[in-house]
Amino acid sequence: TLIFGPTVDRSGYKFILILSILLIATGLFAISTTLTITLLKIALFTTGLGGGIINGGTNSLTSDISETNRTAKLSLLGIFFGIGAFGIPLLFSSLLRFLEPDTIIKITSVITLMPLFLFIFTWFPSSKQTNKDKLFQNLKKLKNPLLIFLSILLFFESGIEISTGNWASTFLYRVIKVEKSQGIFSLSLFWLGMMSGRLLLSKILTVARESTLFIIYMLIALISSIAFISSSNYFLSSTLIFFMGFGYSSTYPIVLSTIGNNFRETSTTAFSLALSTAFLGGITIPYLIGLLTKTFNFRVAFVLIPLAIVIIIVIFSTIQRKTKQQA
Repeated sequence: TLIFGPTVDRSGYKFILILSILLIATGLFAISTTLTITLLKIALFTTGLGGGIINGGTNSLTSDISETNRTAKLSLLGIFFGIGAFGIPLLFSSLLRFLEPDTIIKITSVITLMPLFLFIFTWFPSSKQTNKDKLFQNLKKLKNPLLIFLSILLFFESGIEISTGNWASTFLYRVIKVEKSQGIFSLSLFWLGMMSGRLLLSKILTVARESTLFIIYMLIALISSIAFISSSNYFLSSTLIFFMGFGYSSTYPIVLSTIGNNFRETSTTAFSLALSTAFLGGITIPYLIGLLTKTFNFRVAFVLIPLAIVIIIVIFSTIQRKTKQQA
């Protein structure tokens, strides 16, 4: 995620996206064949390296080619992320009845190469910064407080998304005592909620303000997360997980669109910094929840999620207030 921004600003999208596909395919194939833990770690790192590039690169590219309806188009891109997160694990779990895990991963590594031909023969926008002096001048603009606040917002957003994705199913079968298969099914509802929220967002942006929708979505997430912590019913908890995903779904499209609108000349590097900060949140907050579950219990640990949502709302409201004052 740190690499793609400066590279795209200097060299354009084509090379870095082709590289990302090769890294992911190589990493997955290595995962399926390695026999030592050290090589497995290297393979996982390689896969993550390619994944970080393509995640940031595709979001940045979508922003760059969308002069109008940028938020709606980023939201549609996010739907496909949700389809993968929702559908692929379900597909893999079905295939495990017929194939060994290493065989499935080998097949996946080959399928991953399919976009390679699309990237090779597709025209991409040229690099934005060919002059080094101008590049360094524009990089100074990235100290803008707006980008810093938006990056911090994504720190907490990524933290709650990954925390819910990692810990919600564990919460269900440890606290509510459901079967593990039921917990995994409930987790799929989280991604379904996120896809539904982004699909709706892409449709209603023409009739409602982004700032209003952001607050509404976050309030849905806040209410759902608080109710989830106190719930003891499987059906209710699963429904609340769906609405947590729904509530989270507006943040990335709206925030990334704001970055794209305000940092046009260095948007890819701005995306790179913001998404890297987000990944730090995705590491830190789930880790803290894990520590709290050992010290206290799951219900206490999950209080971090509504707390983070409140912080997100406060940061966003502060940005909106400052923007109005400067207008």
